[in-house]
Amino acid sequence: MVYAAPPAPPPIVFVMDSQLWSVRMDGTHLHELTHVPMYAENPNVSPDGKRIVFVHFHAGGAYRIDEMNIDGSSEHAVTGDLSGPLEEPSSPVWAPSGDRVAFEEGRSIVETDGTHTRVLTQTPRVDIDPAWSPNGTQLAFLRLQPSLLSADLYVVSANGGPARKVAGPFNGITGDRLRWSTAGDAVLVELDEGGSISVSLRTGKRTFAPGGPPAAPAQSPDGRWVAYVDPWRGGLRVARPDGSEARLVYQALLIMDVTW
Repeated sequence: MVYAAPPAPPPIVFVMDSQLWSVRMDGTHLHELTHVPMYAENPNVSPDGKRIVFVHFHAGGAYRIDEMNIDGSSEHAVTGDLSGPLEEPSSPVWAPSGDRVAFEEGRSIVETDGTHTRVLTQTPRVDIDPAWSPNGTQLAFLRLQPSLLSADLYVVSANGGPARKVAGPFNGITGDRLRWSTAGDAVLVELDEGGSISVSLRTGKRTFAPGGPPAAPAQSPDGRWVAYVDPWRGGLRVARPDGSEARLVYQALLIMDVTW
């Protein structure tokens, strides 16, 4: 009997030296994906693992959302030039269906299918860090306080309409920190020092969950691993979601924006 080899684990995508790179979790197949003149940041891998969207900065401080294949081929613009009150936008994020992308434009959360763009939120404040619900019907996001040092957690329908405040404010929270529970009944706010706060969408109750790797870990598609940058020793590392079995994948000082 001939047994088929198990599929290769999907690559981890990250930013190093102002470009996007990928590497397998065993440290092999390190590959530079972009060669942009300025810099590329905030990648997000599609649910089928075949495409990446990211923020492409270019001359004059403008930026746009680009898309490419997971191997770096067929790069093209998804949006025109964007701008906003913050120097660094948070990551564009794929819908679970893989046919739409949500991102920040100006002070709002916006979604597009590459042809039609829809503004989902409007506020005199600043909305950042969209995160799709598991069924793709809602987005959670952070609405910054005027000081820009704290934020409230909101939820809005993927079809637009009034946004609902769930909880807040959270102090010292920046972009790329939200993810939904598997059941879709809570939103997890990742903390810089490790651990997370689970916020019930029904009651707004906050539950602190200690432990786990620090620095906003990126979960593997099968949920069995997380990839993260060690803030003390440097380097790209993987571990189980509870922080066990941690090991080095690739050692470098300036790795950021890890996704899987």
